Amino acid sequence: MKKKIAIIGSGIAGVSLIKAFTDLKEKKLSSSMKDVELAITLIEKEENIFQTYKKNASGNPVAVIHYPVTKNAQYLKLCIIGQKKTKEWLLNLERRYATIIYNTPGLIHTPKNIPEEQKWKDIFHKNAFYEKYFIDENFTKTLSSNLSLKIGLWDSSGIWLNPRKFMFFCLKDSLKKKS
Repeated sequence: MKKKIAIIGSGIAGVSLIKAFTDLKEKKLSSSMKDVELAITLIEKEENIFQTYKKNASGNPVAVIHYPVTKNAQYLKLCIIGQKKTKEWLLNLERRYATIIYNTPGLIHTPKNIPEEQKWKDIFHKNAFYEKYFIDENFTKTLSSNLSLKIGLWDSSGIWLNPRKFMFFCLKDSLKKKS
């Protein structure tokens, strides 16, 4: 059975999907996938992938991957799985291509305004996941005397990523597996 998959855009999300599908194609882990042939098409507005790589907004020097603040437990779980999988890929790509693509110094995530802060408080008090990552007023005060917000989220495994390198090596790896 042939499955056609179209991926729109070759930014971080697009190349992550390409990498995930080529890894899945290579491993064919589940028995339900053994007879499935994946035809992956990348739809990109630029003339070719190299033009995208030169112009793309994902050419920013740093991207930060962290846990979102959400009431939706399923979405949070999916994001955590995605973050772990991305770390695996990064380590694998770094070893394979002898380069550095990311580091994990951690991240303090604060709400952008007072209404968002209130939403976060409601979410934090109703979800056990956030209890160990919750930062209170005492800690945020030590960060900055002019920080008006009282709460935040500490993500000890926040990834600081070089998007251009990640995109390049994901695509290179995916093309290598395809051929």
